[in-house]
Amino acid sequence: MKYALVTGGSRGIGRAICIKLSEMGYYVLVNYATNEKEAQKTLALIEQAKGQGEIMQFDVASETSVENALGQWIQQHPDKVIEVLINNA
Repeated sequence: MKYALVTGGSRGIGRAICIKLSEMGYYVLVNYATNEKEAQKTLALIEQAKGQGEIMQFDVASETSVENALGQWIQQHPDKVIEVLINNA
């Protein structure tokens, strides 16, 4: 499985990018800072299109927040690699 992380992926252009990446076969990590409802909506759209993904809450403006969230994801998925990073936020 190929993995992609889209910062600011919960709405607007970020949402469109997430959906497109899922159509291209990526497992999409949908990042959001505060609006979990919209992030869940994006994930639902990905799943409706037969894609896969998950939401990840962290603030890209906070180094500690990014390190904590991504560090935890890496520990939980030691054999996975995020191949694509879209800095939309």
